[in-house]
Amino acid sequence: MNKFIPSLCLLAGLAACAPGALTADERAAIAGEVEARFESLVAAAERGDTNAYFAHFDGGTFTALNASGTVNTDFDLFRVDYLEASGAIEGYDALDFPKVEVRVLDRDTAVLVNEYQGRVRLGDGNVVAIAGGGQQVWQKTDGEWLMVSVGSSVADALPIVEEEPQVDEEPTGLP
Repeated sequence: MNKFIPSLCLLAGLAACAPGALTADERAAIAGEVEARFESLVAAAERGDTNAYFAHFDGGTFTALNASGTVNTDFDLFRVDYLEASGAIEGYDALDFPKVEVRVLDRDTAVLVNEYQGRVRLGDGNVVAIAGGGQQVWQKTDGEWLMVSVGSSVADALPIVEEEPQVDEEPTGLP
């Protein structure tokens, strides 16, 4: 018998009993906390409350992978880009997340992935269909779940022109 097998078995057993190991109930509770923070983030975005939105981020450790494939590690730049983009939005006609899943990595770290779809009303009157997905890394810092990394993908979004309905005029009897 290989002399390393008992050592490997002991290590595997110790890892399962390690102080950092989480029970299923603990994982579920953490996932619920992170999902609640995500819902708070979405609500802030829908209200246009940028201060509340930015309060969900840890600007000191922030990283982002943008839908364009570029990387951003400067939270101040992210803030400027977000403010510019959100300034063009008048409101959300719909914003749904048909899939949200949280994977708990440890007591202080979780990854949330989501798929979204919706309709955004722009300041110029156009309504745009939006869809895509996101990935967020959340870290518990001083008792609060903060986003430390975000990545996104965007499905094709086409403007939806909303025109006034055409009303047939009453016939006047004139040729």
